Amino acid sequence: VQYVMARYGYTDSYPEAALAEAEALSLDVTAALKDPLRRDLRDRFVITIDPVDARDFDDAISLERTPEGGYKLGVHIADVSNYVKPGGEIDKEAFRRGTSVYFPQAVFPMLPHSLCNGVCSLLAGEDRLTLTCQMTIDKKGRVVQSDVFPSVIRSVHRFTYDQVQLILDGDQNVRTEFCDVCADLDDMKALAQILADKRDKRGNVDFETKEVQFVFDEGKVLDVVPFKRDFAHRLIEEFMIVANETVAEYAQACGLPMVYRVHEKPDE
Repeated sequence: VQYVMARYGYTDSYPEAALAEAEALSLDVTAALKDPLRRDLRDRFVITIDPVDARDFDDAISLERTPEGGYKLGVHIADVSNYVKPGGEIDKEAFRRGTSVYFPQAVFPMLPHSLCNGVCSLLAGEDRLTLTCQMTIDKKGRVVQSDVFPSVIRSVHRFTYDQVQLILDGDQNVRTEFCDVCADLDDMKALAQILADKRDKRGNVDFETKEVQFVFDEGKVLDVVPFKRDFAHRLIEEFMIVANETVAEYAQACGLPMVYRVHEKPDE
């Protein structure tokens, strides 16, 4: 880690001016709610699903059934732009870093810890500002209506992938513990499967590569084991993909300049 830090100029410290700017930010969302464009979604059943060792929570999801038998899917992303203003000290340092750098046991974040682990982390039970992509999806997986808007949410549960997978697999102990969310997760599983099947019909290539993860003991690697990828991971992937496609179509329709990431044709 020290070698990589030295070679690429990474640091776990932040300039004092940027830290001071971050510490001065308010956690109170009341002022933001005065914006007529920002919608209050705190009464919606919103959850986060992340790895057990996740350090920050920047996306959340919600789902409701529609009278027509479809789904209303909400993908809620932490509204960093509400706090990081162009030309500010945090913005300049984030621009210099370009991205957060993740190591197996450490992270050098693009933003100060008080943002990525605080006001911009969608912690359960806390009011947080978000950007919401709301999609009405029919029984065939088609997005028939969508909207993108600033919002405020309050996550109800912080789930790990393992917990969600146990619920989806029918584990009675876990389903009893989280009985208030089981029906929602069952619906999420059904929608994710519909979206996955739709993408497969469009020619999706599923690269099931074997990933690994490290087992540590006081910083020393004890073992390297296969990374387990369950349907809980696929569920989040499908929701993020459809949200990305919807936002891209929204930006295109509005004539907004966007950065697109495209991939070359894969080698057989």
